[in-house]
Amino acid sequence: MDENNKGSFCAGWGQADITPDKPIFISGQFHARVSEGVQDPVTATALILGAERAGSFNYAIMVSCDLITITKELRDEVYRSIKSSIPEIDASRISIGATHTHSAPEVRNISYGMDIPDFSEEYGISDNGTGRKEKNKNLLSYLGVDVMFPVEYVRFAGKKISQAICDAWNGRKPLGMAYGLGHAVVGRNRRLSYRDGTSAMYGKANVPEFSHVEGYEDHSVYAMMTYDINGKLIGIIVNIACPSQVSENSYVISADFWHETREELRRRFGKEIYIMAQCGPAGDQSPHLLIGKRAEERMWRLKGRKEGENASR
Repeated sequence: MDENNKGSFCAGWGQADITPDKPIFISGQFHARVSEGVQDPVTATALILGAERAGSFNYAIMVSCDLITITKELRDEVYRSIKSSIPEIDASRISIGATHTHSAPEVRNISYGMDIPDFSEEYGISDNGTGRKEKNKNLLSYLGVDVMFPVEYVRFAGKKISQAICDAWNGRKPLGMAYGLGHAVVGRNRRLSYRDGTSAMYGKANVPEFSHVEGYEDHSVYAMMTYDINGKLIGIIVNIACPSQVSENSYVISADFWHETREELRRRFGKEIYIMAQCGPAGDQSPHLLIGKRAEERMWRLKGRKEGENASR
């Protein structure tokens, strides 16, 4: 940061493409899916906010990734990479979140609490000089399936995410901030209640026993913008209480509705702006419609599309 800017509020943005270059397990369902292509890129966006006060630089770093979750392994991989690139960055000041897309690369070595079978005797275990033991071969490789496993992707994505953080750190400059609030129906409560006192996730509403939607829906859209010293928009944080699960059964990699949202925001406000997507506290909200489905289907037909076809667009 320029010496002349000491004491001023500053911010820096960075972005990285974390789309794998080979087939990979897709997260988000209770069965294994192997990707068959890429519909749109998955990205990591980093933002540093801070100011120098009393001779010290106080800052926080936020990162958002088009992933289902942020595992301890991925977090630690980012920290390791940051430490080797820019040692002065304090890892405890980094907060990494996920948009919870169900069409992203799997980052969990053990999904849904299942135990990993011990193949160490048959396949061998090596730490490859890292001090971290891992399987250096896997069962699917013997079946002729060339798939990037979560442990490989974590290493790949960790370096990319750390690069986005480094770009934000090195690019920080005096900026202004603004805050906004709007409303849009994106998430709907997915738990339906029945007359017998029971509730069901993704239950049926077109039955006599249906009583009401169980819980609250939050349609707030929170936004925070950063501007340069000339008032030019540099980046936007968009926070909605809904996971990105429109294309959750897909066999292609996708950032889900956030990809189209970014495209539309850049069309309106500038193709070079940064956009940080955040999934706020969503509870049991999801983008799936449970009530009024026939009317929704009719709307799609009148638009010349089937229900859900390019729905995130």
